[in-house]
Amino acid sequence: MSVPKLLEYTSEKPQQPQQPQPIPYHEHSMRVEEVEEVEVSRSIHLSDLTSVYWKDEPLTEKQCGVCGYVKPTVWEAVTVKGQVIPLCEECVQAYQKERA
Repeated sequence: MSVPKLLEYTSEKPQQPQQPQPIPYHEHSMRVEEVEEVEVSRSIHLSDLTSVYWKDEPLTEKQCGVCGYVKPTVWEAVTVKGQVIPLCEECVQAYQKERA
């Protein structure tokens, strides 16, 4: 008496192809944010700003181009290199004090 082929195949576990594991989004974004914060906080200072202005748009959380903190803001600044960066309220006040 022979074993039916169906039983022969069910006794072995089918091999599934292994797929590469994706990098979780939060780990990737944390590394990117850390790099951006270091670049921003070391490269732009209040003395590098040529103008600061208020934008007529809703208050949104953005990373400040000077201090690197993420805060709600409607302020932007232009640097001596022509970059437009978001600016938090504290850095705007510091800029105004420095210019006075």
